[in-house]
Amino acid sequence: MMNWWYGYGGPGIAVFGGIMMILWWALIIIAIVAVIRWIRWNTPGGRGHHNGWRSSSALEILQERFAKGEIDEKEYERRKKVLEE
Repeated sequence: MMNWWYGYGGPGIAVFGGIMMILWWALIIIAIVAVIRWIRWNTPGGRGHHNGWRSSSALEILQERFAKGEIDEKEYERRKKVLEE
């Protein structure tokens, strides 16, 4: 019986090569995703900043509205009391 793959490593090398190719592309995709996430995290408005995906509590929102002058002190105190109950 003649080994047609003689000198090429046989079919095992082809399977190993295919697995390595899949792992290589997976590594490249993971690296790209990691870079994109790092950039989003470190840019203004990204996850690492206040205006990102982190949700503000109701009290923080109330404090911001009072600081911006959207509500007066009486309204601020009334709503704060409700939130603290």
